Amino acid sequence: MAMFLCEVSVTPSITHSGNKFLSYFSSWIIDSGATNHICSSLSHFTSYHQINAISVKLPNGNHVIANYSGSVFINQNHILDNVFYIPNFTFNLLSVAKSIDTLSCVTIFYSNGCHIQDKNSLKMIRSTKMQDRLYILRILPIKNFK
Repeated sequence: MAMFLCEVSVTPSITHSGNKFLSYFSSWIIDSGATNHICSSLSHFTSYHQINAISVKLPNGNHVIANYSGSVFINQNHILDNVFYIPNFTFNLLSVAKSIDTLSCVTIFYSNGCHIQDKNSLKMIRSTKMQDRLYILRILPIKNFK
């Protein structure tokens, strides 16, 4: 089963480690073209488990294997499930399509930001501002949600 992600054009200042964001947070690109959520660090997972190997096609055309999948908190009440762990991927991706399905939410993009809201109540789940032409969500470490 192959997963296809859209091409992500990023500036050199946006990297998973050593970025210009506070290193206290994990940074996630909100990606409307990503098929699945991708995380590059097991430390962001609340839980994970080994899965049958899945080939994932990266934006640069290379293929990598995802051997683990798990859950990541995006706030106290919402968890991203079935997040693939790909250690050699530079970024964390939050798939809009997968979020809409699993979180029962709507994602609204504006020229300078993005809101993720509950589909029924329209209560805000998360919001972010555009940074370097990317919608980057900063998520607190797991220990802050326990």
